[in-house]
Amino acid sequence: MISQTNVLTYASGGPTVWGLTPTQLHDRYWAARGIQVVRQGEPSEIVSDAELFLLTDPRTLTIFKLARVVETLSWIKPEILSIRIHDGRERGYRERIITGADNSFVRFERHYAGTDSRLARVALTPDRRLANLWQNARDPRAAWREIRKEVERTQRSVISVNGNVFDRAEDPEVMEFMRTLMQRWPRPDATVTRISQRRSKSKIWADQASAIDDGTTLVGPLWVGAGRKITKETSIVGPKVLWDDPASRPPVETLQWQEIEPSPTFRISIQARQRGGFLTRGQTTL
Repeated sequence: MISQTNVLTYASGGPTVWGLTPTQLHDRYWAARGIQVVRQGEPSEIVSDAELFLLTDPRTLTIFKLARVVETLSWIKPEILSIRIHDGRERGYRERIITGADNSFVRFERHYAGTDSRLARVALTPDRRLANLWQNARDPRAAWREIRKEVERTQRSVISVNGNVFDRAEDPEVMEFMRTLMQRWPRPDATVTRISQRRSKSKIWADQASAIDDGTTLVGPLWVGAGRKITKETSIVGPKVLWDDPASRPPVETLQWQEIEPSPTFRISIQARQRGGFLTRGQTTL
């Protein structure tokens, strides 16, 4: 269970781990697959070393498998692929601990809910020009409208996949995203260079500015932030994040896209397109 201090506002500069916010970790997860996340209305550099661009609205965090998506991109080769993500997670009983400013216990909060099915739409494109158009549109509705005007119908495709969708403006959603991310991302060191794996083949990743005593009882997934110390008297069962000590929060590392080692998960043959398409790199991994 992820530790909670007060009701932390993750979307507005709350806690970090390894110097990164949950949103930045989301983007590093996709970067490890050669995909740059581009949000409508949020300025950022559209990098030339990304293989694909994931176009999202400002609030969406998402994780989904790429197998069917890669197959569609490989065979149909659309200029833009619209992806409808169906999230049918069970959101049943949940318990949250609320603490005060001094980290003292205040109360429990219990939430009961059934299946909360939700749908989100994102898009993938290999075209930097379309990524720029999306980013600079007035709002998501206008962004989709501009995309449809710019790309011929024959060069647009749609696919539906199962996945997870989270709202980064809601703290409980962000906490749920972190739990899911920890379980789905076995090698965060692919795009976070300041961490190392503690104990061979474990799911325990710790910042270089943290300390873990020998003899501790730890069960991953566990992410240990900068300035945190785990003594041998401590037992921790994941999934759990030990956020950075605010006094030891490290600076954000610049992501070196050209140095990202391709993920072995999916391989597709990248074919050069006449108009702003895939980069020619032979066998490339997403």
